[in-house]
Amino acid sequence: MLWLFAGGGLAGLLLGWCFRVPALVAVSALAAVISMTAATHMGIGFLFAAGLTFALLGALQVGYLAGLMLSCARARVKSPLAERYMLAGGQGSSHFRVWARLGSCRKT
Repeated sequence: MLWLFAGGGLAGLLLGWCFRVPALVAVSALAAVISMTAATHMGIGFLFAAGLTFALLGALQVGYLAGLMLSCARARVKSPLAERYMLAGGQGSSHFRVWARLGSCRKT
């Protein structure tokens, strides 16, 4: 059962790193349906299955917040090499141009 929460937290971390809130809403709904269906088919009582589902959704959302914070922190860190290259008037590679546009954290 601990693996279930670890997997939910890891999925939330990856969601927060790459996607925005609508993806979290969709994955939360999918996880709730799958969790309740699997728990009732395994013979677990309804109240325990509901509690397990809410705990899984909590782990997913805490993981999402952690991933979002890491993503924002990464976006705020600027590469000194990229800044020097852009200040020198160069166009830079696509990597440098993307980092130059990410001056602040994305809005959710």
